[in-house]
Amino acid sequence: MQKINRMKIIAGILVMCFLMISVSSTQTIAAPAIKIKKMVIAYSSTLSSDSNRKFIASHFDVVDCGSSQYTNTQTLKSLSPNIIILGYFNAIGIYPTDSDWSYINKQESWFAHSASGARITSSVYGYYLMNPNSGWASYFATRMNSFLVKYPQYSGVFLDNAPLSLQECGYTFPVSYTSFASGVLSNWETGLIRQMLQTKTAVGSKIVMPNAWKYTSICEKATKATMWENFIHGRCSAYNNAGSSTYMTLYVINALHKQAELGNIIGVNSGCKSADLYPTATKQWQKFTLACFMMAVVDLDKAYYSWQFYNTDSSKGYFAEMDLQFGPPVADYKLLTKNTYIREFKYYYVVANLDTASSSSFSVNGIGYTLQPRNALFIKK
Repeated sequence: MQKINRMKIIAGILVMCFLMISVSSTQTIAAPAIKIKKMVIAYSSTLSSDSNRKFIASHFDVVDCGSSQYTNTQTLKSLSPNIIILGYFNAIGIYPTDSDWSYINKQESWFAHSASGARITSSVYGYYLMNPNSGWASYFATRMNSFLVKYPQYSGVFLDNAPLSLQECGYTFPVSYTSFASGVLSNWETGLIRQMLQTKTAVGSKIVMPNAWKYTSICEKATKATMWENFIHGRCSAYNNAGSSTYMTLYVINALHKQAELGNIIGVNSGCKSADLYPTATKQWQKFTLACFMMAVVDLDKAYYSWQFYNTDSSKGYFAEMDLQFGPPVADYKLLTKNTYIREFKYYYVVANLDTASSSSFSVNGIGYTLQPRNALFIKK
């Protein structure tokens, strides 16, 4: 009798364990996303408008906005509780108008200096350039964490100006690069990556998205998120400008795809100058840049696509194809015909002709197509 009871008890325990595992699996395994994250860049006073907040809440999943929009972001969060809000900060510069300037101004060793000992300022924007190989790095990390703790409606920070090479990116200063103090430039890359790593460590699970262009090693080594501004065709590129070359387009796609494969967040911003004056070309660039981005994605929940800035044109950063339910990718992209690539998703085929001059002809599932250069197709299954 005792043996039978023991067997019943053991059987009961096994059933309970099975149920617990089943419940746990149900809770932790989410279905893969079928749509990209629609991102909008909404600076200045954009969020001060009630109509703008409502439009953003109903059209976007992610917003990059000013870090001083405390009340407006709370309102936006109430309209769309799941929206991801990133607060804008300059990663390498400080202004006398910043709230903590009086303290920072006393930390002379934090500033980047010329060989003569003078502080270096940006020729274009006027901010003081900070030295990442100084106490500025740890202070900046603490500063970001304090901001996110104080204003929990923000999901993370967007860190503008994150170049591993100031010279390569064309940053200009009143003094020449040869007049920088010893060590500022030679140690810049390691210092900036260290600053970004300290920041990500400080904020934990919150998002740290540097505007890092091709410097994806920052994402890989530190932040686990990155933004590529002017992706393929930037908002300052004319409608008849071909954008990135075929080679560079593939380079960008592959660089971002590598980060996506590592489980990192990839974000891009594309656009077209004077878009409202050229609606046909604008639609071409919208579809083409989105298609190129789809070649790079892995987890659509970590794929942030943005078009223009909110107030750049009448689109307000949104177009219908951003809402297509592609489904998760089935395989990596592959060559379809010369400079034309295809990628299969669960519900769509995405095709892009990367050539800057020649059209291409091909078939998908027995149906023939001709695609002009720098154009894309979204073929529903």
